[in-house]
Amino acid sequence: MDSTSIIVIIAVFIIALFVGFSIAKVLEKKNASKIILNAQSEADILLKKMLKKRGRKTSKKEKSIKPKRNS
Repeated sequence: MDSTSIIVIIAVFIIALFVGFSIAKVLEKKNASKIILNAQSEADILLKKMLKKRGRKTSKKEKSIKPKRNS
């Protein structure tokens, strides 16, 4: 083996490592997005159940978000 083939092998290894790392990051980001969406929908469902159980249509937080009018 001469020095050129060793350099080529090292370059291919580094490129393969970079591509593998990039693919892993993309897959991790997709998975995190799914988890966040599921958590948000679950929170909405629980909030609706709680409000229904208490007999309210809106929560205190929703009321505080509405803008106040100056008359």
